[in-house]
Parts: sequence; C-alpha cells; structure tokens
Amino acid sequence: MKVGGRSAKVGQLLAKIGRQLRDAWVIAGLSFVLLFAIEEGYRCYERLPGPKAQATGTTPQNPYASEAWFPKFRAASHYHMGRPDSFYVDYDPYRGWWVRPGRHEDLYVEPSGYRHTEQSPRGDEATRRHVFLLGGSAMWGFTARDRATIPSWVARQLAAQGIDDVEIDNKAQCAFNLTQNIATLEQELRRGARPVAAVFLDGINEVGPVAEGEQPGDVYGQADARKRFALGHGSTNELLLALASNLHVVRALQALRPAPKPPELDVAAACEKIADNYLNLVRIGEALGREFGFTPLFFWQPALATSGKPLGPWEAHLMADARDPLVRLTKACLPDVEARLATRRDIDFFPLNAIFDHVDGDQFLDHYGHVTEQANGVIAAAITEHLAPVLREHGTEVSANRAPQP
Repeated sequence: MKVGGRSAKVGQLLAKIGRQLRDAWVIAGLSFVLLFAIEEGYRCYERLPGPKAQATGTTPQNPYASEAWFPKFRAASHYHMGRPDSFYVDYDPYRGWWVRPGRHEDLYVEPSGYRHTEQSPRGDEATRRHVFLLGGSAMWGFTARDRATIPSWVARQLAAQGIDDVEIDNKAQCAFNLTQNIATLEQELRRGARPVAAVFLDGINEVGPVAEGEQPGDVYGQADARKRFALGHGSTNELLLALASNLHVVRALQALRPAPKPPELDVAAACEKIADNYLNLVRIGEALGREFGFTPLFFWQPALATSGKPLGPWEAHLMADARDPLVRLTKACLPDVEARLATRRDIDFFPLNAIFDHVDGDQFLDHYGHVTEQANGVIAAAITEHLAPVLREHGTEVSANRAPQP
C-alpha cells in the first residue's frame, strides 16, 4: 500500500514538473515570437521613407543628385562597401575583411575581390608589365563608374602618352588604410606578382578611425570586429547580451539614454602618432620596392578639409560644421605627415591637398576624399605625371637588357 502511495506521489510530482516545463516552454516560445514580431516591425519602420525636406532655393544639392545613373550605382557600391561591421565582406586574416565579388551595371568586382579597370593594354599577357594602384574607397571608385575610377583614368592617360604595354591593377579596397594596403602588396608579392610600380593613395583612412574613437593605427570598425570575435569566446550570458545588443529595437531604446561624453581628443598627440605610423609604413614600402625591384609612389589624397579651393555650393554646405572630428583631424594632421616625410631623402611622396585649389565648382562629394568622376581624372593626371617617367625608364632598362650582346 505504501509503495503504491509513494508511486502515486512520484507520478503526481513528475506530472507537475512536466506541466511547469511545458508552461515555461510555451512562455519562452511566445516571448521569442513577440520579440521577433517587435524586431521585424521596427525594422520595417526603419525602412519607411522619412519625411522629405522642403526644397528651397538655398538648399544645396549633391552634384550627382540629378544624375539618372547615380541612385542605382550608389546602392550597388554600398553593397560592396568594406568594413568589418559590414555584412557583405568576408573575413581576411591579414587585412581584417575582403569585399565579395559581384557584377552590377557600371560596377564590376571581379572574382578576386578587386574592382575592374577598363583598359586595353597591348602585348602578350604573360610578359605584360603591371602597375598596382592601392588605396581606400577613393582609389577603389566608391563614387565612380568602372570607366571613371582613378585606375581607369590612369590607364587611358598612359595610353595617350604611348605607354600602352602596361596593365593597371586596381588593388584598392573600400575603407583600407596604408597598413592594409601594404598587407595587400605583401600578399601579391608572396603569390609571385612582380609589379613595375606600386602607387598608394592614402590619408583619410589614416585619420578616420581615430575620429570615430579608435586609436592611431587602428582600422575602421575595429571595436565592432572585437565584439564579433568575442561572440565565439564568451559565456552563455555574454553571448545572450551580445545577441540582444544587435537587435535594432534594443539599439533604439539604448539611444534614448544619454550617452556618456567621450574624452576630449588630444589632436596634437594623435597627429604625431598618425604621422609616425605613416612614415614607418612608407619605409616598409620602400624596403619592399628595393627587394622586389619595383618603384613605390606615395600620394596623400586631397580632402575638402585641406583644400584651398573656392567652395562650390555643396562643398560650402559640407564645411558648415567645422567641429566635425574628421575635418579637424584631417586638417591638423597633414602638416605633421609632411614634416615626417620631409626627413626622408629620395622618397617619392606627393601630397595632393592643393590639386583643386584653382578649380571652381563642386569637386568633393564628402569629407572622405570622394570626388566627382571628372575630379578623379584630375587626381589620375597627378599620378600619371609621376608614374609615366618611371615606366619609361623601366622600359628603357628592359630594352637594354634584351639587346643582343656583342
């Protein structure tokens, strides 16, 4: 009798536990369904078009605002925008991330992940000379169609001077700084590539991450990359908190809380470190050039903040907020970089900050060094001016080496 009574109590207890587990499972399931519905609803709300600003006669327009091709192109270029916090890049152990390939109208990212350059070099492909053009989104062509990127302009300008046995390789990637570009060059050399010259167009991405709160020498989105890495190495609670922090509705609620004021940036100290980093990377590029037999050319890219040009309407609109950290750093750090590079003899370093000083009308599209397609041609001309003599000299040396010996 006692055994039967004990068995009945055990059965009742198990049934009670089963009901509690069932109820907990139902509550958890309903909570997740409700959270999913709220999250998806908020994301739909985010995608709704915002209220259109009333157009006035004094409201400046982006120079591309009236171009029929630009909206579709801008969407495609953002798809390939490289940053570790982007969802359209792959992990790269040497550079942090690598853009995925894709073909769109006027924008082709080749299977290698490099942007396509429009050109028609002559000669045998196996013996053709190569020039690498490296940089960030300005060199990549974030605001330019394939035919109007800086590398495509350089290819046409060289061909116009009779230098058409050279293939221009766009080795730039969006958001890359000089550290990442040197790493790209090293990877190409490791694989056996032997360029005649390597052209670097950098500057904005040396200071940009610092303006966003990173340290000198860091890359864009480095804090986000750390968070993603931590997702695979945290406790269960840390993983749940990290996943929750990625919900758009949670971010919106967090934005309602006043953010703590970030510490004041020491501009002078930051610029000193940025200049030291840049000089050391230039020295690495020079050493690679000596070892592998190519000429490195370094260009500090033009920026609206450092330009002395007469401002167009859109540029004046961009410069209205002089407190922008990127504007402050870009302007403040250029003298430090030039001073560091002045200590190097026989270095091919060319700051392009004054290249548009006597050009009227809007040339700059933002503070990140992105310019109009025609302005890309002006930058390309400055590059070609220094690149063409290098290629002619190399061509003469090759011809002399191939001459029959007596």
